[in-house]
Amino acid sequence: MSTYKRYLVWNEKGYLDESEEKEWTEDYEATHDLEADAEVSPDDLAEWFYEVNAADFQQLREEMSQFHTNTLVCIADLGLWNGKRHGYRILGHDLSTIFDCIVGDYFTVESDGNNLLITDSHHDGTNHYTIREMRHGRDTDTFCSKVYNGHDTPGVLNYYTTSVAGYLQELWFGPIKRKQTVK
Repeated sequence: MSTYKRYLVWNEKGYLDESEEKEWTEDYEATHDLEADAEVSPDDLAEWFYEVNAADFQQLREEMSQFHTNTLVCIADLGLWNGKRHGYRILGHDLSTIFDCIVGDYFTVESDGNNLLITDSHHDGTNHYTIREMRHGRDTDTFCSKVYNGHDTPGVLNYYTTSVAGYLQELWFGPIKRKQTVK
Protein backbone atom coordinates (compact mmCIF):
# COMPACT_ATOMS: atom_id res chain seq x y z
CA MET A 1 0.00 0.00 0.00
CA SER A 2 1.38 3.42 -0.97
CA THR A 3 2.06 5.80 1.89
CA TYR A 4 2.59 8.94 -0.19
CA LYS A 5 -0.05 11.44 -1.17
CA ARG A 6 -1.14 11.30 -4.80
CA TYR A 7 -2.12 14.42 -6.73
CA LEU A 8 -4.66 13.83 -9.49
CA VAL A 9 -3.66 15.44 -12.79
CA TRP A 10 -6.39 13.95 -15.00
CA ASN A 11 -9.03 11.25 -14.76
CA GLU A 12 -10.57 10.04 -18.00
CA LYS A 13 -12.97 7.32 -16.98
CA GLY A 14 -15.54 7.94 -19.70
CA TYR A 15 -18.68 7.78 -17.60
CA LEU A 16 -20.43 9.51 -14.68
CA ASP A 17 -21.23 7.81 -11.40
CA GLU A 18 -24.47 8.71 -9.59
CA SER A 19 -23.10 11.63 -7.55
CA GLU A 20 -21.31 13.10 -10.58
CA GLU A 21 -24.39 12.67 -12.74
CA LYS A 22 -26.45 14.77 -10.34
CA GLU A 23 -23.79 17.51 -10.29
CA TRP A 24 -23.41 17.47 -14.10
CA THR A 25 -27.20 17.57 -14.52
CA GLU A 26 -27.41 20.66 -12.30
CA ASP A 27 -24.60 22.31 -14.27
CA TYR A 28 -26.30 21.40 -17.56
CA GLU A 29 -29.57 22.92 -16.39
CA ALA A 30 -27.76 26.08 -15.26
CA THR A 31 -25.94 26.55 -18.58
CA HIS A 32 -28.65 25.55 -21.06
CA ASP A 33 -31.99 27.13 -21.81
CA LEU A 34 -34.49 24.46 -20.87
CA GLU A 35 -38.23 24.75 -20.99
CA ALA A 36 -40.01 24.75 -17.63
CA ASP A 37 -40.20 21.28 -16.07
CA ALA A 38 -38.01 19.82 -18.85
CA GLU A 39 -35.91 16.82 -17.93
CA VAL A 40 -32.32 16.50 -19.11
CA SER A 41 -32.10 13.47 -21.35
CA PRO A 42 -29.31 10.99 -20.63
CA ASP A 43 -28.11 11.32 -24.24
CA ASP A 44 -27.91 15.13 -24.03
CA LEU A 45 -26.08 14.91 -20.71
CA ALA A 46 -23.60 12.33 -22.05
CA GLU A 47 -22.92 14.39 -25.19
CA TRP A 48 -22.32 17.52 -23.12
CA PHE A 49 -20.10 15.58 -20.68
CA TYR A 50 -17.89 14.36 -23.55
CA GLU A 51 -17.71 17.84 -25.12
CA VAL A 52 -16.71 19.54 -21.86
CA ASN A 53 -14.27 16.77 -20.97
CA ALA A 54 -12.64 16.91 -24.42
CA ALA A 55 -12.28 20.71 -24.24
CA ASP A 56 -10.77 20.54 -20.74
CA PHE A 57 -8.36 17.81 -21.83
CA GLN A 58 -7.30 19.82 -24.89
CA GLN A 59 -6.66 22.83 -22.65
CA LEU A 60 -4.53 20.71 -20.32
CA ARG A 61 -2.48 19.41 -23.27
CA GLU A 62 -1.94 22.97 -24.53
CA GLU A 63 -0.82 24.16 -21.09
CA MET A 64 1.54 21.20 -20.73
CA SER A 65 3.00 21.76 -24.22
CA GLN A 66 4.50 25.03 -22.96
CA PHE A 67 7.07 23.07 -20.95
CA HIS A 68 10.04 21.90 -22.99
CA THR A 69 12.25 19.35 -21.28
CA ASN A 70 15.11 17.00 -21.88
CA THR A 71 13.95 13.76 -23.47
CA LEU A 72 10.96 12.25 -21.70
CA VAL A 73 10.74 8.51 -21.26
CA CYS A 74 7.78 6.33 -20.36
CA ILE A 75 8.67 3.25 -18.30
CA ALA A 76 5.86 0.73 -18.69
CA ASP A 77 4.47 -2.30 -16.92
CA LEU A 78 2.03 -3.64 -19.48
CA GLY A 79 -0.92 -5.86 -18.66
CA LEU A 80 -1.54 -7.82 -21.85
CA TRP A 81 -3.76 -10.76 -22.78
CA ASN A 82 -0.73 -13.06 -22.69
CA GLY A 83 0.70 -11.77 -19.40
CA LYS A 84 2.69 -8.85 -18.06
CA ARG A 85 5.51 -7.23 -20.01
CA HIS A 86 8.01 -4.53 -19.13
CA GLY A 87 9.09 -1.85 -21.58
CA TYR A 88 9.74 1.79 -22.39
CA ARG A 89 8.90 4.46 -24.92
CA ILE A 90 10.78 7.63 -25.80
CA LEU A 91 8.20 10.43 -25.81
CA GLY A 92 9.81 13.66 -26.91
CA HIS A 93 10.65 17.02 -25.39
CA ASP A 94 7.37 18.66 -24.49
CA LEU A 95 5.37 17.65 -21.45
CA SER A 96 2.13 17.11 -23.38
CA THR A 97 3.69 14.07 -25.10
CA ILE A 98 3.03 12.05 -21.93
CA PHE A 99 -0.44 11.37 -23.32
CA ASP A 100 1.03 9.73 -26.45
CA CYS A 101 1.69 6.47 -24.60
CA ILE A 102 -1.94 5.98 -23.58
CA VAL A 103 -3.71 3.22 -25.51
CA GLY A 104 -6.61 2.28 -23.24
CA ASP A 105 -10.20 3.25 -22.89
CA TYR A 106 -9.89 4.93 -19.48
CA PHE A 107 -6.87 6.46 -17.83
CA THR A 108 -5.76 8.37 -14.77
CA VAL A 109 -2.72 10.64 -14.59
CA GLU A 110 -1.42 11.48 -11.14
CA SER A 111 1.75 12.48 -9.35
CA ASP A 112 3.17 11.18 -6.12
CA GLY A 113 5.15 14.41 -5.81
CA ASN A 114 8.13 12.76 -7.47
CA ASN A 115 6.95 10.70 -10.42
CA LEU A 116 4.22 11.19 -12.96
CA LEU A 117 2.13 8.01 -12.90
CA ILE A 118 -0.41 6.88 -15.47
CA THR A 119 -2.85 4.02 -15.04
CA ASP A 120 -4.26 3.02 -18.42
CA SER A 121 -7.12 0.49 -18.52
CA HIS A 122 -8.01 -1.43 -21.67
CA HIS A 123 -9.93 -4.56 -22.65
CA ASP A 124 -7.01 -6.92 -21.94
CA GLY A 125 -5.85 -5.45 -18.63
CA THR A 126 -4.16 -2.42 -17.15
CA ASN A 127 -0.92 -0.68 -18.10
CA HIS A 128 1.08 1.30 -15.54
CA TYR A 129 3.43 4.01 -16.77
CA THR A 130 6.02 6.09 -14.95
CA ILE A 131 7.08 9.25 -16.81
CA ARG A 132 10.59 10.56 -16.16
CA GLU A 133 12.94 13.08 -17.77
CA MET A 134 16.40 11.99 -18.93
CA ARG A 135 19.21 13.76 -17.11
CA HIS A 136 21.45 15.93 -19.26
CA GLY A 137 24.51 14.00 -20.41
CA ARG A 138 23.15 10.53 -19.58
CA ASP A 139 23.00 7.91 -22.34
CA THR A 140 19.39 7.22 -23.29
CA ASP A 141 20.24 3.96 -25.10
CA THR A 142 22.00 2.52 -22.03
CA PHE A 143 19.08 3.49 -19.83
CA CYS A 144 16.51 1.99 -22.20
CA SER A 145 18.52 -1.24 -22.36
CA LYS A 146 18.48 -1.46 -18.56
CA VAL A 147 14.71 -0.88 -18.52
CA TYR A 148 14.09 -3.44 -21.25
CA ASN A 149 16.17 -6.06 -19.43
CA GLY A 150 14.45 -5.41 -16.07
CA HIS A 151 17.40 -3.66 -14.41
CA ASP A 152 15.58 -0.38 -13.74
CA THR A 153 16.10 -0.23 -9.99
CA PRO A 154 15.41 3.02 -8.11
CA GLY A 155 19.15 3.74 -8.19
CA VAL A 156 19.28 3.31 -11.97
CA LEU A 157 16.16 5.46 -12.41
CA ASN A 158 17.62 8.25 -10.28
CA TYR A 159 21.03 8.09 -12.00
CA TYR A 160 19.65 8.35 -15.55
CA THR A 161 16.44 10.30 -15.02
CA THR A 162 14.85 12.99 -12.92
CA SER A 163 11.32 13.84 -11.85
CA VAL A 164 8.87 15.78 -14.01
CA ALA A 165 6.70 16.69 -11.00
CA GLY A 166 8.33 20.11 -10.76
CA TYR A 167 6.90 21.05 -14.16
CA LEU A 168 3.41 20.17 -12.94
CA GLN A 169 3.91 22.18 -9.78
CA GLU A 170 5.01 25.15 -11.88
CA LEU A 171 2.04 24.69 -14.23
CA TRP A 172 -0.53 24.95 -11.44
CA PHE A 173 1.21 26.99 -8.75
CA GLY A 174 3.55 29.30 -10.68
CA PRO A 175 7.34 29.48 -10.99
CA ILE A 176 9.30 27.47 -8.46
CA LYS A 177 11.99 29.29 -6.51
CA ARG A 178 15.14 27.31 -7.12
CA LYS A 179 18.11 27.30 -4.78
CA GLN A 180 20.91 29.55 -5.96
CA THR A 181 24.36 28.02 -5.80
CA VAL A 182 27.14 30.39 -4.84
CA LYS A 183 30.61 29.74 -6.23
